[in-house]
Amino acid sequence: MKDEELDKISGGMEADIDRKIGQLTKISEKFVVQKNLLGFYVPLMKSIVMEIINKKGSVRNPMVERSCVLALCKYMTVSSEFCEKNMNLIFGLLRCKIDAVTKTNIIISIGD
Repeated sequence: MKDEELDKISGGMEADIDRKIGQLTKISEKFVVQKNLLGFYVPLMKSIVMEIINKKGSVRNPMVERSCVLALCKYMTVSSEFCEKNMNLIFGLLRCKIDAVTKTNIIISIGD
């Protein structure tokens, strides 16, 4: 009898935990990457990445490129929607002649 009551209580807690996880996921998907200060950097990062892809290699300061690509990859780990929309940019970069550090960062980020 007590086991059944404990199962009911813990089942209710699990549902509450699942609901809270869903809310946090929604917050990270929409508000962390897209609708706040961080979202303002997305067009800049995309333009730098597109410039690298279109020129078939590095065109700027390597530190700027590394930072931009790494930031883009980090955004992709936070938001699956953002990741799906921008995955082609990352694989486009891997086909270009970019420095080994940037490629390494991309490969590690893909694992995340």
